[in-house]
Amino acid sequence: MLSYCQRVFWAGLAVSPAVILILLPDRVLAIAEDRVSSFVLIAVASVLSITAIELWRHAINRRALREAPLLTHEALDDPARDMPSARDIRRALVRTLEAEAPDGSVESGPETAEHALRRVIERIVASWGARDIAALGPGRLQELWELQSLITTRPDRAGELSQRFVNPNVVLELRDHVAEIARNRRAFDDRRAAPDAMGAPQARPNS
Repeated sequence: MLSYCQRVFWAGLAVSPAVILILLPDRVLAIAEDRVSSFVLIAVASVLSITAIELWRHAINRRALREAPLLTHEALDDPARDMPSARDIRRALVRTLEAEAPDGSVESGPETAEHALRRVIERIVASWGARDIAALGPGRLQELWELQSLITTRPDRAGELSQRFVNPNVVLELRDHVAEIARNRRAFDDRRAAPDAMGAPQARPNS
């Protein structure tokens, strides 16, 4: 993708062929006029102008089509010191995606936090148009690893990590949603375990 300065430069050239002629040094312009006519110079400048317009449009279109990053540019350029290798991140994400989905029955209970995290990762990967985790580059892997770390860490640490994201409030709300799912699941497991504990035979004291 063209940088900001490059886009401005090409946009300036696209304004008019006259701009191109103005940018040429006087010596170069004098030599060119000696060897070719002014008409040819204007024609060449026009071709360069059209090329500049196309490059400018291409840069804008690519920028518009680019998926929005989860992390800020500063965070992407400054990974955490404890960030694993890309290979280890892929392995961890594959394990996340192996979380068992609830079957919807009353007996199986509500969704687990592990499956909720799986849904989050799956939807983000799908929004990027990637087939699977193996198709993701280092930058995308870093974003998913930091997001998963934020969702699974303690609240105070999550608040700190959220500042590395483009939309801190959104990722914190996402974490709160997964945390609520985890609380509901724990409550269900506690209720299911209570009758078993009450019905268990009491151990006899040693005589």
